[in-house]
Amino acid sequence: MCAEMVYLDPGELLIQLPAQVYSVYAPVASFNISGHFYSYDSSHLMEIGRDFNVQHNGGLTNQMHHHVLETLIQMVIGIPRMNSHCELDIVPLTALCLMVIDPERYKMKGHDIRNVQGLIYTQEIAGEILKGLGHSNLSSHPYYSSNQNYLEPGDCFLHKSCLSCWQVVR
Repeated sequence: MCAEMVYLDPGELLIQLPAQVYSVYAPVASFNISGHFYSYDSSHLMEIGRDFNVQHNGGLTNQMHHHVLETLIQMVIGIPRMNSHCELDIVPLTALCLMVIDPERYKMKGHDIRNVQGLIYTQEIAGEILKGLGHSNLSSHPYYSSNQNYLEPGDCFLHKSCLSCWQVVR
């Protein structure tokens, strides 16, 4: 394991990739604000962290948020509405789809994912994306168990090529 120390001056901002282990030390009285950053480009790293956290009974990352699934749903619903020339990286896109297709796999204790609005509609979109990427049955198998380097985002994918049926708002 490698550790780094980052010094921040007052007013500076640090954005970390998902699933990063960190601690905060402030030698003087300080006020810190933290938040969550969702990105199409780093969804694969988020998926690793969420899966790892569930496999280790929670508490290892700060992924224990009750509205993660709703945010991921909005991200997938937005894909068909993106600019027609927009390219997304294959590995993060696959991970994003997996997190909405099989939300039970990433559910923390105490989270209720029943009746999440838009989930079935989103799963249909995610299924079409996975088919367009050439994945047939990933719903029960984590993508990163393959021989591929899951930390690399992979090639770009023109998302509109597999979503022609979703171009019209349903």
